[in-house]
Amino acid sequence: MRFSVIYLASLLLLPSLVASKQRDLTASSSPQSPPSHPIPAHGDVVRFQGDRGPHLGVVVGAQQHQGGNVNIAPFVSNRLRHSSEPIEVHINELVNTHPGNVARTPRPAQEQLASNLRWWHQVRPPTVDSAGAVRGSPNYQAYQAAQSRGGHGTRR
Repeated sequence: MRFSVIYLASLLLLPSLVASKQRDLTASSSPQSPPSHPIPAHGDVVRFQGDRGPHLGVVVGAQQHQGGNVNIAPFVSNRLRHSSEPIEVHINELVNTHPGNVARTPRPAQEQLASNLRWWHQVRPPTVDSAGAVRGSPNYQAYQAAQSRGGHGTRR
């Protein structure tokens, strides 16, 4: 008797298990679309829009630890020098912005500098500011496209 009850219950559950397994297989076989723009990584040298125009900086830390945004330590000089020259940054300042608001530069990544800054900011928390979309960034390009179509977007 017990066997027949268990057998009947398993027959009732079997179709739902098979259907859910097929749904999982079709979901995993569909290709995931890559992000429309590469997300800046720890140490990348990027351009961002500051209060007084575009600036350069180095990305500090991982994006997932900052609510989806990136932290950037601004350069002291706003010029992109030869890659062999040392970079000077404002060690007590960070700019926090959406990754789509920044534009990458051709300068090689500065992982060691970014790691040193991350350690320093744990010891001495910096002041944090925000930034808008800089010319050449994905969000700036989307804003420009919306404006050219007659849209009313806002830019920070």
